[in-house]
Order: sequence, then structure tokens, then C-alpha cells
Amino acid sequence: MSECLAADAQIDASEVSVEVQNGTVKLTGGVPERAMKHRMENLIESRYSVKEIENYIRVSSSSNATGSSAGSAGMTGGQSTLTCSSANRDKGK
Repeated sequence: MSECLAADAQIDASEVSVEVQNGTVKLTGGVPERAMKHRMENLIESRYSVKEIENYIRVSSSSNATGSSAGSAGMTGGQSTLTCSSANRDKGK
């Protein structure tokens, strides 16, 4: 999941942390533009079968977005190791 966010050219996920537990995705950290915050949520929702997305991303106009120190779209929680290629892209939506 983190790999998909980091690979998207329209998203700066360098200050974003992704936690996955029991089908719930929790996004924390910061991005420089509001569109990135929403694109992350839309990307995850469209590619993965998740129950819920908790988006706690903050938008910061500074070059050093506030938030997680995990860096490089770090994935914590150890509950999921999905990659873009193994994602479920047909969720019936």
C-alpha cells in the first residue's frame, strides 16, 4: 500500500505513515497540498479491499510537512504487505 502511494507522481508521501489493522487503514502525517490528501484516500479505496480509511493527514504549506517521522510512506502495524500489483482492483464499485 505504501509503495502505491510513493509511486504515484501526484503524491508526496515522504511524510506519511500508513497503518493497516483488521481492514482499517490509518493515514497520518503531512502533505503540502490538499489534493494529495484526497488522492491518497481515493487511491487506497480504489485498489484495496478495506473496511474503513481513517485519514488524519494534515495539509501544510511549508516544504517540510508536519506529521509522522516514519518517512518515505512508512508502513507500520505489520498487518498488511500488499503491493500495487497484488491489490484487489475490482471491488464492485
